[in-house]
Amino acid sequence: MGFAGLTPPSRAHFITRLKTVETVPLRGHFFRLVLSVNAGAIEETGPSFAGGGRYNPPGEFGALYLSQSPALCWNEKMKQYNDRADAIPPQTLGEFDVHIARSLDLTDESVLKVLGTKVEDLTDLFDHSLPRMIGAAAWSIGIEALTFFSCVSFKDETKNVVIFKDHLKPTSKVVLAKTTPYRFN
Repeated sequence: MGFAGLTPPSRAHFITRLKTVETVPLRGHFFRLVLSVNAGAIEETGPSFAGGGRYNPPGEFGALYLSQSPALCWNEKMKQYNDRADAIPPQTLGEFDVHIARSLDLTDESVLKVLGTKVEDLTDLFDHSLPRMIGAAAWSIGIEALTFFSCVSFKDETKNVVIFKDHLKPTSKVVLAKTTPYRFN
């Protein structure tokens, strides 16, 4: 059951459904690419709080968006700049060590089935209403992170992670391991 062109169900609807889904731990190294002039704020969630993101409504809560690989970070940056690498200003790549106790895997077909949605509903380039509703519901019940397919290359099964830093449990951590100047060749 897709929601394309339809108003998605309410947050309460997704809260009810999410409470029946088992969360999983999330561990690994993830990456974030930012303008080099903003490298000092690479861990910050303020910009996503102000403007919103795919999985967080603006003005409600911030989120840290990370990717599974530096190449995916670059692919998403290219999409932001209409595939014009020459237009992309200097970038800095951050590598994060992530250990999350309670995450939800939105790339798992069984989770999508419980939510009554499909990958295509969550990877629309322009309509973020459904992912934001699901993200807000997950955030509301204390889920710390979501794993999801990138909207620029989900067919390659490359994944992103959104972390709700204000909901991290004492056993969870998101640590910036290092930053380096980045330029894709």
